[in-house]
Amino acid sequence: MTTVRTTDIVVRPPASDPEMDAFFQLAAAHFVRDVPGEIAASDLRRSVAEAPGADPTAVRGAFRGDVYVGGYLIEERLLRIGGARLPVACVGVVITHPDHRRQGVATALMNDAATWARERGLVMLLLHGLADFYRPFGYVDVFDQTEHVVRVSDILTASPSPYRVRIATFDDAPALLDLYERHYGPHPGSFVRTLERQAFDLRMSASIDPRVYRFPDGTPHSPPVVAVDGSGKSRGYLVGPWGSLRAFGSEVAADDPPAALALLQWRASLLAAMAQPPSEIRWPLPPDALAAAFIADAFAVESRSVHRPWTGWQASLVDLPGLVRRMLPDWNERYRQNPPAWSGAVALTGGDQAVTLQFHGGRVDCAAPRRGDDAAALHPDALAPLLFGFRTVAWAEASAEEPWPDGLASALESLFLPVTPWIAPSDGC
Repeated sequence: MTTVRTTDIVVRPPASDPEMDAFFQLAAAHFVRDVPGEIAASDLRRSVAEAPGADPTAVRGAFRGDVYVGGYLIEERLLRIGGARLPVACVGVVITHPDHRRQGVATALMNDAATWARERGLVMLLLHGLADFYRPFGYVDVFDQTEHVVRVSDILTASPSPYRVRIATFDDAPALLDLYERHYGPHPGSFVRTLERQAFDLRMSASIDPRVYRFPDGTPHSPPVVAVDGSGKSRGYLVGPWGSLRAFGSEVAADDPPAALALLQWRASLLAAMAQPPSEIRWPLPPDALAAAFIADAFAVESRSVHRPWTGWQASLVDLPGLVRRMLPDWNERYRQNPPAWSGAVALTGGDQAVTLQFHGGRVDCAAPRRGDDAAALHPDALAPLLFGFRTVAWAEASAEEPWPDGLASALESLFLPVTPWIAPSDGC
């Protein structure tokens, strides 16, 4: 089929209720499966429009004249990479109307996202995308999910946990936020989350109709639950996916073994009541998560990591100089803790942007772009994976187009730490 490129596509916020309806109806039909279209569109719209600090310009529709041809959502966030807080945006529910595919709509949407981000001083875009679809727009892989699988029969025959599990209420928002911060915050890829947003997510989940929404395992939708100890303190939580977030799976945090066991047993009891229950519980968890260790201490666990190139969570750098400036304080702190003997320059490039990192005098600085043999080059696709800890400096060196000078690898290893990246399912976009 011939690809048709047009220049008459305008990307802007929907300007009327009919245009807004067109956006959410198309998005819901594609991303929210097995739910009546009007309900799914209404819930998706509420989750966007009623969120704290909702930005009306973050709903982006593509139009050819008065005809709606596609769109996407974009949300500004703060991304944690070590001690740095990077202003970024998450792109979600990217959709082209079936009648207008292969006509340049996706290109217009992606170009608009980059412009939207730059106008707000953001440094990076993130999305969870289809295989190879976003590669032409500068996106690279930064995270692969690991699932931990436990047999339901093993859980049901274990001794009961001393903790009880109950539905989370709005009053539990501070406890859930604290658990999220402690269990997911240290990972590159986590986001700064406010108490207001945590409370909204609880209200939104509680408003979902369990008669029409189901979890991927077939059980009716349930609001988040907490595992509480004998004193009533929340020691863990379980959040199930709904709607467009179904693809991201459940989110679990547990402070101790009884909390992990209580959440497993609560979930297994719901599955056991089904006519044809699944034989496994599959929870996405960082490989080094406490909950993953607690589960493995008690049960036979199979951990599955699936690696699909140019698929899943991907990032695109939209302001390379701005990103480097924001990373420099954290980089220099790491540099002081483990100062390498090497000094010199490293050229960073991305699209039409270029920055030079200068290692000298016990610190690293951002300098104007340099040309010549005295500046080693870091491949444009290497910086984002290194930032997230998704790939190692050794990988970047092996991928370099020209040999690195001796000592450069050790210098970069002082900046890019091998920390497990993780994006929590509730942070899906």
